[in-house]
Amino acid sequence: MKVLFTSLNSKYIHSNLAIRYLSKCLSSACVKVEEYTINEDTESIFYRILSGGYDMVAFSCYIWNIESTLKLAQTLKKARPELMIVFGGPEVSFETKELMQKHPAIDLVVAGEGEKAFFALDRALGDHTKSGARPFKACEFIAEREALLFEIPNLFYRKGDAVCNLSDPKKLEEEIVTQDLSIVPRAYDPIEPSEIRDRIVYYETSRGCTYNCSYCLSATSKGVRYFDEKRVYEELSELVRAGAKQIKFVDRTFNADSARAERMIDKMLALDDGQINFHFEITAHLLQQNILSKLQNARTGLFQFEIGVQSTNPDTLLAINRGGKLEKLEDNVRRIKSLGNIHQHLDLIAGLPYESKARFIESFDRVFALRPDALQLGFLKMLKGSPIYHQAAQYGYVYRDYPPYEIIANRFITAEELYELKCVENMVDRYYNKGRYRNSLGYLADFFKEDGYALFYALHRVIEDERIDLSKKNEEFRGLALLAERLVNATTARAERMCAEFAGARERTDEREHKDARDHTGARKRMGDGDRTVIDPLDQLAAKKEWLCFFSELLRLDYLLMGRNPNVPDFLKAENLARKEEIFELLKDGALLRALGFDENTAPKEAFKKIGWSNFEYDVLQYMKNKKIKKQSTTVIINYAYPRRGDESFAAVGRKYESKA
Repeated sequence: MKVLFTSLNSKYIHSNLAIRYLSKCLSSACVKVEEYTINEDTESIFYRILSGGYDMVAFSCYIWNIESTLKLAQTLKKARPELMIVFGGPEVSFETKELMQKHPAIDLVVAGEGEKAFFALDRALGDHTKSGARPFKACEFIAEREALLFEIPNLFYRKGDAVCNLSDPKKLEEEIVTQDLSIVPRAYDPIEPSEIRDRIVYYETSRGCTYNCSYCLSATSKGVRYFDEKRVYEELSELVRAGAKQIKFVDRTFNADSARAERMIDKMLALDDGQINFHFEITAHLLQQNILSKLQNARTGLFQFEIGVQSTNPDTLLAINRGGKLEKLEDNVRRIKSLGNIHQHLDLIAGLPYESKARFIESFDRVFALRPDALQLGFLKMLKGSPIYHQAAQYGYVYRDYPPYEIIANRFITAEELYELKCVENMVDRYYNKGRYRNSLGYLADFFKEDGYALFYALHRVIEDERIDLSKKNEEFRGLALLAERLVNATTARAERMCAEFAGARERTDEREHKDARDHTGARKRMGDGDRTVIDPLDQLAAKKEWLCFFSELLRLDYLLMGRNPNVPDFLKAENLARKEEIFELLKDGALLRALGFDENTAPKEAFKKIGWSNFEYDVLQYMKNKKIKKQSTTVIINYAYPRRGDESFAAVGRKYESKA
């Protein structure tokens, strides 16, 4: 008998942990694991599966792949009626009978965690798992083994037009989770290089969650179950030795048990091979000082934290049954950020109870003020089986009746308002989360300390008004340039403050330059203004021009740090760009080569092939380092071959100050 375990992942770099576990629950030697993506042609996937000559195909089903999976199953069943098609996964674990009645191509469904069910199914398969057995037919197997199938509480099977199950709610609740995790096979045993090469390796040290958030399927089971620590350490060691680049833990709350989390972090620190990255979801307010102290010495890029905030509205948090201390969370996020070595990804969910558009903006502004490395705006999905799914009428939810079941509106927020939030989410993801505009957008964001939402909404308006084509990278940069121009030229208090703070922040190299610069920008201290720098109205034009010059240079720096591209767009090009011959001469300086990350004996010709450069009127590298603004003509050279470290675009940059007359 030949069995295929498969799934349509959302991206190639993703992998499916469940089918690796379950494939090892069948004793047949003819079991294969094959993964595809939702972006592949389903016709091609169909023929590849069909050509495998399988007797049983088991699909792992989620909100992102269920529609394609159903089409694929239907086509396979029509082509091979005797083929047994099995579904499992969170998307089919609730309202299962209705699903099977609607889709007759499905023969079996395993609800919830499937290890015990597949061990029992393996016993039911009996002689069919042995080579040389008679041809397998799904309907015959179910008829012959019905008594055994009926005893599997979380297994649903088709018998003619009927869908059958033990239908004992108590047993189903017990069996839908695997309490004894020692029976769970090792997912990566043996480790196949293709499983980890250029992919995210998914792994778990626990199942379940300490919380019961109403929007999450984890609320359907109680408590946390842990895998044996010795086993975890062994498997993590094997994965790192095999060359895994990123291990992403699917534990709902990695630090639910603080002492265990501390031991795990010790192990990960010991496993650091200079390239591995461990990504896990934590509850920030539970982080204790001893763990924070250990993190202080971690290599940049070793750890990546995902922190679910979801909302800062107390009424909302109470309604969704989510506890936690926001002030403690914020404090720990700031402390982690101050370490400078850990990527933090914070989450918010739009569409939760009692959160209007105005109240969501408050949540956004409060979380954005923490300046995480990434801020994800999710939109509530009414997942079948989740508590909030059963509260839809209570909160007036209107939602799409097809995957991913995203809400359209509720009593607190309209469809139009949610659409605006989606537009802002697009700007945040494209301009902030990708880290491409760290210097330019970061500088702008400093003028939106308490109202970050306004920054991204203004950016959205520019993109819409100017019809910027965001599929083109140069246009994306132009959109940010136009936003800066619009902001500084507006007749607003913020525009005045932008120019005033810029003028006040500039450093002067000598007293004469100080005087010339002050005369040029019109920076004055007026009576009653204390130390605040104020720009006289007559000098606003010059001040705005100087501000835009500095911002454009930061934007050009971000463009150069993005990667080697000689075709800098016209609106970002530097004036009097240093000639190739001049740069070639600079590369003969051993000290500069070392600063760029080259060996000092590297031939200038070889180094030249790996660099890019530009002239700047300001010392932009000093600004990157300490946020000080200093006007000084500078040539910046970037070594694009230098190994990247953590979230930095390129670790090695060099500069040469031009001599002054």
